[in-house]
Amino acid sequence: MQQEVHMVILLETYIGSSDFCFVTTCTGRQLGEAELRERGFISNQILRCNERSSYAAGWYEVQEGDQIRVVRSDDKGVIDETFIVPPCLSDPPQRLDDTFRTGMHVYDYLVVHCKKFA
Repeated sequence: MQQEVHMVILLETYIGSSDFCFVTTCTGRQLGEAELRERGFISNQILRCNERSSYAAGWYEVQEGDQIRVVRSDDKGVIDETFIVPPCLSDPPQRLDDTFRTGMHVYDYLVVHCKKFA
């Protein structure tokens, strides 16, 4: 019997006040605050540093076949794509201070590491 592999990925949604739109949704299980603290993903210091962010963070436990949808709208156009989680995600973004892979940068990660839903 094959054991299911659960991976954790950080997805963020833009909540600022502008015409820019960046929304992520995921079919995986969203982790609660107690579990995030227990696993070391958040602490009071991390939350203080991120409290003025224009993004709302959500950590998801995903497995093969889960779907992650990204909707982005700005002056360059609209992106609305869904990605399928592969059997193994290579080093998924998990930390709020990983600014080059979080926020809207997660889209670039998903393009490289996941298959687009047709």
